[in-house]
Amino acid sequence: NCLSQHVQVTNLRIVENQAVFQYAGDEAGLAALIAAMVAAGVPVTAFGEVKQTVEDLYMKISRHEVM
Repeated sequence: NCLSQHVQVTNLRIVENQAVFQYAGDEAGLAALIAAMVAAGVPVTAFGEVKQTVEDLYMKISRHEVM
């Protein structure tokens, strides 16, 4: 898929019709990524940002999910 081809996209998870991923670029790059998805025929109907809390990060560290 077009998301897995971008080097700034990591930890991509696709469940049914939803993709969740981490993005390491800037806002302009993210806008370009969304435009590329639409140009590739991906029906983007919603897009949002998920912020991690300190508690989320602590839980990931305790489960050894953070490198």
